[in-house]
Amino acid sequence: TIAATPLEGIHGEFLGKMVSHPTTPADAPVIFWIYGGAFLSGDVDGNVPLAAHYGKRANKRVFVVNYKLCPEGTVMEAFGDVVNAYDWLLASEFVNDASDVSVLGISSGAGLAVKLLQHIAANPEDYDGETVKKAVLCCPWVNYNVNDLPKSLTANTAHDLVVHGGVYDYVLPLAPKMASVGGKPCYEEVSPIYGSMEGLPPLLVVSSNHEVTCDETYELVEKCIKGGVE
Repeated sequence: TIAATPLEGIHGEFLGKMVSHPTTPADAPVIFWIYGGAFLSGDVDGNVPLAAHYGKRANKRVFVVNYKLCPEGTVMEAFGDVVNAYDWLLASEFVNDASDVSVLGISSGAGLAVKLLQHIAANPEDYDGETVKKAVLCCPWVNYNVNDLPKSLTANTAHDLVVHGGVYDYVLPLAPKMASVGGKPCYEEVSPIYGSMEGLPPLLVVSSNHEVTCDETYELVEKCIKGGVE
């Protein structure tokens, strides 16, 4: 009922899977889907059914991206995998150019989505001045700075049905390794909330007030508006 095609990618690793429905045109636009899981869990296959559902509703194909998880990897290594996958997709036969691509990121995947969009905006010469058509950010986790945690990241563990106190207590000690660059924690360099929002495509940002990422979502939206983002 759905076609999920493994794609051999850079360095022999899997970049992800292209998911489509039999009723979806072969040349339909592509949703670049970045799954969540606090950088510690989640995978391509677990997201294929959900991606197929929304791909069918949107009449689009969906490219579910694979990336390294922590603590074996780091946030920056995950980001590198996402950039490699995006570059591969642009060079593939699946799209004509960046205008065929929309990005969807969930939680930590939404943080990677913001970093990807910032990377594209900061390197226009590498992308012929083009960016993706638009992006959807679902409860984006964009601040990994343990020295500057938003209030909701601690207070809302009592209400969030996914990121409860046990998850918070598990993730917090891993933060220095997750946000490391060259073996040292670089929280502001790694966290997309500290980066420039100028040049980002139109965004739809989805959150709710009981989630741990609520405060940083509001901060992100405010910075995007100030940066001229629609």
